[in-house]
Amino acid sequence: MTRRATFGGEAVVPLPDGDVLRGAMDDRGHLRVQREDGFGALVWEADLGDLGEDPSLRYADSQTSDYGCLYWATTDTLVLLGDATALVLGAANGAVTTSYELKPVGRPSLEVSGVSALPGADGVVIASARRVWVIGSDLQPVVCVDADSLLASFPRLEQGFLVVDEYDFDGEQGEVRARRFPLAHGVGQSG
Repeated sequence: MTRRATFGGEAVVPLPDGDVLRGAMDDRGHLRVQREDGFGALVWEADLGDLGEDPSLRYADSQTSDYGCLYWATTDTLVLLGDATALVLGAANGAVTTSYELKPVGRPSLEVSGVSALPGADGVVIASARRVWVIGSDLQPVVCVDADSLLASFPRLEQGFLVVDEYDFDGEQGEVRARRFPLAHGVGQSG
């Protein structure tokens, strides 16, 4: 039986001009993605290998592998979140332009993972349980943070800083501490 592939629980990712991104798992367990135009015709197809699904398993089941995915219009790219790697693909041709290593913890109930555009869409946050990347519109890292313990929530922006909430296992039971990291001037600041 072939497993389906979804993106944040959705069967397709909407793209410009009515196009969509679809995915499926092949018989080798590789994620295959394809861009279809508004009429269902194939634009491109890419074999992304054994990417491994979103480690949180929020939308996965015995028949479905699920991946985080964001279409980033500013760069005309797709950011796909797997278990230990995030890939950036050109939306026009499906070519992998870069990848970012993640650090999942290996227990879905403890995973904090996802991909989200920054205000103004000039950057993207890619998070796993123990590593956070912010990449700029040049697809280069702005900051990479390795968590001291486990993320308590998805990272956020506050006044030009990336704020990473982590569990403090050395302190009080269940205590969360925030670490702040400056972003490059203008990244993540709308207006």
